[in-house]
Amino acid sequence: MLHHAISALTNILRPDLDLSKSRLETLCMIVIGMVSARSVNLGHLACERPGSALTSSTYRRLQRFFQHVHLDEDWSLPLLVRLLGLNKSWLLALDRTNWQIGKTEVNFLVLAVVTRRFRVPLVWSLIEGRGCSDTDMRIALMERYLANFPATTIRLLLADREFVGAGWMEFLSKNNIPFAIRVREIFALRPRTVTTLPCAQGCAWPAVAGLFAPASAHARTQPPAIRRS
Repeated sequence: MLHHAISALTNILRPDLDLSKSRLETLCMIVIGMVSARSVNLGHLACERPGSALTSSTYRRLQRFFQHVHLDEDWSLPLLVRLLGLNKSWLLALDRTNWQIGKTEVNFLVLAVVTRRFRVPLVWSLIEGRGCSDTDMRIALMERYLANFPATTIRLLLADREFVGAGWMEFLSKNNIPFAIRVREIFALRPRTVTTLPCAQGCAWPAVAGLFAPASAHARTQPPAIRRS
């Protein structure tokens, strides 16, 4: 059963990976093994080997793979888009996910594609500690995406209220990336052509037209974050 699964996955990955037959099969063995063993421990993965190979020799094979094979940071991005069967443009979501392993904080900034049932991570970066991302991190993540696909593939970028900032919004606008980002209701929109509009009323603005000003004197000023299209 595992042999057939590894063979099928090898055929799927071959067009996108420039690896030898042996190393591609080893990669597929690792992927299938993680699903079967529900672990990333190489000792456990070696026990999921197909055929009659010794566990010790399979373990050494897995070690050699990680010792000698170096995949590009975003090698899986074109592969995932192809497997998802996406059309000319798609929805992207920018978010953060974090958890703890013992006392160690694991905090990722993730750019995912939105499907009907799932959010599939495309590119991600590790954030040190428990804090939020900054503008430079977000721009760097988007530039990795844009290195593989043009901005025209982004139908809309969705993000939560923590993903604001003048430099960030300017980057999205300059690169013609349409976006819809939540903002706090205490802020008000100040377009260039109409009177101030409280965000608490709910609105969708066709372009970045000004700055969000605090609705109260004690709130901080925020850059535009409702919608650009």
